Amino acid sequence: AAQELETVRDEMSQKSQRVLAAERQLGELETRLVEREEQGHELTRARDQLKRDLKETQEQHEARERHLQQQLEQYRKQFEAQQQSLQSQQFEAELKQQQLIFEKQQLEQQKNATAQT
Repeated sequence: AAQELETVRDEMSQKSQRVLAAERQLGELETRLVEREEQGHELTRARDQLKRDLKETQEQHEARERHLQQQLEQYRKQFEAQQQSLQSQQFEAELKQQQLIFEKQQLEQQKNATAQT
């Protein structure tokens, strides 16, 4: 009976050690689970921050694009106005040239008429 009692005590001790080992392992798993949950929250916060940063960057890009488009339109209008002005100046210069040629021809005709008389 003493040996049987000793055997039961040994079995109980082994079971107790296994329970303690299982409890330690369970504690470690719970700790790792909590750490993973914290990492998950950190990843979620980081993802949300990246989304906000991306949205802000896109908005800045769109604003810059609108600004550049407005500048381009302004430069185009200035260019067209300058081109129109140059065409007007060129037309006026050609008109003046034609007028001078006409006046020169008139002077030559008057000269010739005077020389004939």
